[in-house]
Parts: sequence; structure tokens; C-alpha cells
Amino acid sequence: MSDHTDHTISQDHKAKLHRIGEGFCGTVWAATSDDKEISAAWVFKREDGGPSRSLHNDYRMHRRILNSHPILRFCDEEAAGGKILSSRLAARDLVQRYQQKLPHSTLPWSQGDTTDIRARVLYARAMAEALATIHWLGQMDGNDIEFVLAPPPADGTHEGDTWVNILGPHALWILDFDLVRIITMNEHGVLQAVTAFQRNDPFYPRPGRGSILWEVFRKQYLSTSHDCITTVMDGSGQRERLALSQRFIEILEVEGP
Repeated sequence: MSDHTDHTISQDHKAKLHRIGEGFCGTVWAATSDDKEISAAWVFKREDGGPSRSLHNDYRMHRRILNSHPILRFCDEEAAGGKILSSRLAARDLVQRYQQKLPHSTLPWSQGDTTDIRARVLYARAMAEALATIHWLGQMDGNDIEFVLAPPPADGTHEGDTWVNILGPHALWILDFDLVRIITMNEHGVLQAVTAFQRNDPFYPRPGRGSILWEVFRKQYLSTSHDCITTVMDGSGQRERLALSQRFIEILEVEGP
């Protein structure tokens, strides 16, 4: 998501839209126009999904994360009314992979999966870093967010966030912020974050005896939480906040997978 857009689509261009995907929050449309720059550049998200889903909240929570920690990278998006304008090349790849359920569209955690364990360790670390940042800088629960492996940005930016293995060049994308909610920095907020984690489909590694991926996730989550919290706080408030991040992990381990 960016702070501005370098392109606008006016009625003069007479751009045509066709639907390329849909989800619970709404539908996704690609723009075609006589102007090749516009035709190649953008897709739109339209809020015409379930009544409990909010594209505005998706945008608002997305902005909150970006404003909290600019190191995290997400899709380029600009909101206007009941739609979000997005980078077409990246977004279309994501939508197609997500809708078609390609074998490597979502993260593989099962013990029988053939994905290289070294790759899964990298994914676990990246997810832990993202979630800790969402919790302790964004102060959000991360409810119903989805992690997807898909092609990196077509413009070649963020090369350091791109992996290359048997899946080819790819990056970790985070989608669906429309059900994310703000959390309070206390026990109640931790419990809210735990609930969001536990019902978030099978996207996260889970605690369990001998779970290498959980140990990787746990260590990275606590490390990133420490970095986030000590960056914005000091004194007794810092100690209390660090205890909350440890409490999040403790509850997950007590309650199990």
C-alpha cells in the first residue's frame, strides 16, 4: 500500500472493468483501456461481499500497520469510496493463486509436506516477525489475516524479501485485514490475540512436542516483540508490555494445537 497513486483513471479513458476474482469481502476487477499504462497497472476491489465484511476496515487496518512499521511490505493500495485501487500485476497473481488453490498458494506446515524444511523455517520466521509487529506496534489482533506465497512485486522492488527455491522466485504476502480489530495492551488484549491466532485456519505453526517450526516461530516472535516494544517504550511500561508478549506464547503452549 502506498501513500499516493501516480495514476488516475478519468472518464476520458473509458476504461472497461472485468471481474478476475472474488472473496468474502467483495469482488476484484481488472481495468482495460486504450491507455496501455492504465490497462497494465491497476485492479479494483469492490465491497459487494458479506454484510459483516468491511473494505474500509481492511484499508484502515492496513494503513495502521504500514504507519507503525514501514519495513513491512504489502500490496500497493489506495482507497476511494467502496473500492480499493491496487497494483494489477501483483494483485492479479495473488487473486488467481488464491482462488485456484494452487499447491503452493498457502503455507505448508504438515509433517508430511515435501517442501524443504529450510524453506519452511524461513516462512515461520517471517510470519512470526509479521505477527509480532501487528500485535505490538500496530496493536491489532491479526484476526483472519492470510499468508500467501506468490510472485514478488513485478517492479523488482523489495528483492531482500524474495526467496528462490523449488517454487521459483516468490515472496510472502499478507491478505485480508477486513476482520482485524484493535487490541488493548493488557490481559484482555492478549486473549483477543490468542483467539484470533487459534481460529486463523492452519496458517501458523502450532505448538506441540518436537515441533521444530513452532520453536522457530516462538523464538522469532519473542525476539521481534522485544525489538518492537523497546523501540517505543521504556521503564515499567516496557516491562509490562514485554510480559504481555510472553503471556501470548504461554497461553498458546498451555492450550496446545
